[in-house]
Amino acid sequence: MGEKDLWLALQNLNLGAERTPLKLSVEANKKRETDHRLSLVVKGLHPSQNPAGIKVMMPKIWKLEGRITSRINEDGSVQFFFQHEHQMLTVLDKGPWTYKDWLVVVDKWTRRNHPDYLRVIRFWIKILNIPDDCKEDRSIKEIGGVLGLNHVEEVFIQQPTADKAGEVWVRVPFDISGKLIFARYFTLEDHSEPVLIRYFYEKLRKFCSTCGSLTHMAATCNTHIREVEPLSLPAPIQESNMEQNRDASIQMDSESHTPTQVADETMGETVGSNINMDTSEHHQPTGSQGDIMEFLHPAEVQVGINQTFTIRELESASMTQQDRGIKRKIDVVDDEDEASTSRRRTKAPEQTTAAGEGLKRNPLTIPYLKDIRKSSKPDILFLIETKNGFNYVNSLATVLSYNHSYIIPSDGLSGGMAIFWNDSVHIDFLDPPTLNYTDMYVSSSSHPTFCLTYVYGDPDPKHRNAMWEKMMVWAQGGMYRSKPRLVLGDFNDIKSNAEKIGGPVRSENSFKIFRRMLQSSGLHDLKTVGAKYTWYGQRYTHTVQSRIDRAVASADWLEAFPQAYVQLLDWIGSDHRPLLLDTGVKKRRRGYALFRYDNRWRFNKELKEELKKTWTADCQDLPGDQFHEALKRCRSCMSRWKSHNLHNSAKRIQDLKEKIKQAMEEEYWRIKSRIQWLQAGDRNTRFFHEKTKQRRGYNRITAITDSQGKVCTFNLVYLRK
Repeated sequence: MGEKDLWLALQNLNLGAERTPLKLSVEANKKRETDHRLSLVVKGLHPSQNPAGIKVMMPKIWKLEGRITSRINEDGSVQFFFQHEHQMLTVLDKGPWTYKDWLVVVDKWTRRNHPDYLRVIRFWIKILNIPDDCKEDRSIKEIGGVLGLNHVEEVFIQQPTADKAGEVWVRVPFDISGKLIFARYFTLEDHSEPVLIRYFYEKLRKFCSTCGSLTHMAATCNTHIREVEPLSLPAPIQESNMEQNRDASIQMDSESHTPTQVADETMGETVGSNINMDTSEHHQPTGSQGDIMEFLHPAEVQVGINQTFTIRELESASMTQQDRGIKRKIDVVDDEDEASTSRRRTKAPEQTTAAGEGLKRNPLTIPYLKDIRKSSKPDILFLIETKNGFNYVNSLATVLSYNHSYIIPSDGLSGGMAIFWNDSVHIDFLDPPTLNYTDMYVSSSSHPTFCLTYVYGDPDPKHRNAMWEKMMVWAQGGMYRSKPRLVLGDFNDIKSNAEKIGGPVRSENSFKIFRRMLQSSGLHDLKTVGAKYTWYGQRYTHTVQSRIDRAVASADWLEAFPQAYVQLLDWIGSDHRPLLLDTGVKKRRRGYALFRYDNRWRFNKELKEELKKTWTADCQDLPGDQFHEALKRCRSCMSRWKSHNLHNSAKRIQDLKEKIKQAMEEEYWRIKSRIQWLQAGDRNTRFFHEKTKQRRGYNRITAITDSQGKVCTFNLVYLRK
């Protein structure tokens, strides 16, 4: 045994353990109870839910970041300390909660001595296909009592209205080691055949579709379900007018469907529902994914999801270079001034301006793209609303020194998209890109592979909400669970009135579908610097600014890139700010920059004086065979002088470019606005200030006529008299 092992063994001796146990004082116990009374303990159900990630992400999910404290306990649980009891009770009441798409169990510290401590999760469950004459408390409690711990804590009955069917919800406690049930037959006395009742769990994400466990997936399940002969029983009740009410369902979806939905949206919860919850009844979306996920059995749903995802990947893998850039017609409602840069589009979702001012027609766009490419060196560049053909946009990729591109030509003077990327990243498209939605895998040697989704929200709210519906179904169905996910773009939507300034106040119902999409997909906003609003424009007589462009990511992505942030760049000839996303992954530098002598320095008197001092102090006494050492010291002197004196042509060129850019933008907006500057936005430029000074001169009082008709110049003392 080594010396270190010996000391460790000595530290583990049980000396003193045989003595009588000591009891903490009343004061110590009281202090412990006081400090921990307002605290919740959170523990993950899956090994991938590391305590450090729970500690960081749960306050963000609860919208309590900076208002609660936390610590990691020795048993792997995380304890959160609240300042106010109502915050703690709200978190408890609005569960269950998820992290990394797996459920977490939340319990009060004061219940630590109960046998079911950190063992129970409470679900709100919607009961479907229940006969109308059974929609009363006694029958509902018996139907819901077969779930979980076999008792119902609460019943919520939403009465039907003229445009919405009624719903029945029950709140049931589940043991974390129990199994989920999704369907059960019940025999009713006045029914000739058993009735199939279905259960849909609110905020349920990952689970085993083979055995119903909450702690593992079907791929790692050891349970083998015995094959049984199917009963000859009627099919589940279907909504007869599901397709007719498709348009109305988008409107109704803004209403609360669950007892906890309003509070969840307020708290910004990252939760989901059962993988199939929105595909039942009137929530069936259009498209192949919705057709595949008609619910019969959880295992069948998982198989359908896997097939869908595999098909998407095979299609992307089989795409040839000739397939890329095939012209597609895209219905665009409004035209915008230019295609913007750096991971964003420039189309203003709600503004109609002069058409035909794309990449080629706007003199500010190309120089700005070159500056961003040179200064920030983005690995991937998105350009939306290019409004140009394939050849011109493809030549732009060469100008910007990108080796790879995917181009969708414009349709006349509208539409068009381009994605440029360099050799440092590898991109695999899951589907051929479109103007409104593009999924891709991004891989690199410097960071883990992740899924990048580019979104351009449709200007029409009806079509935009339909896209949010599809995104919810795909996310809840597990389309994006295999990789960390980043979503960015022009969503054409905001989460609340706090994300806009100017114009009329929007109703809360208009935000709900977008918020629900972000919540059910488990997407959080990235840290944003540079500004608050990303778009400005004129709406009738109002100047409006809003945050319709954003980048959001899953908890896995935020954990993989903890230093990531989004920088909002300047407005240049567009009403959108470009988004520049930095993942925080530092690229390896290839050695140090070489020292280069600038021949213009020989005319600089200040440098001559510095070299003279260095030669006199450090070089003149060196022997002749050490002349190379004297040159080295003089070079170090020039390098130090260069670092403190910005005699750099590149710096001067950049300053001049900024001045030229400002002048060009001012001229651009002056011509565009026809002098009516306020109608194009409150821009902080010299032209605007000169117009303001002119108006101020018109409104200034320089003289006044008294009661005798005498004209007097303005004098404060005179007025006081």
